[in-house]
Amino acid sequence: MSATDKIKNAAQGAAGKAKEAAGGAAGDEELRAEGKGDQTAADLNQRPTGPQDPSSLLLASDVPGDTP
Repeated sequence: MSATDKIKNAAQGAAGKAKEAAGGAAGDEELRAEGKGDQTAADLNQRPTGPQDPSSLLLASDVPGDTP
């Protein structure tokens, strides 16, 4: 993920937080929900995508012959 993408995601998350706060202060549940949605979208965009190395999921105790 590029630095530009990280900045955009952070801005989207901050805007979502502001919308959520404004909706809560005004009693506007729709605006509050929209803010939460924006925050969730920003969080999901920051997660890594693509193939993951399955060996990174193994614990040392799962590897045969590699007991401490």
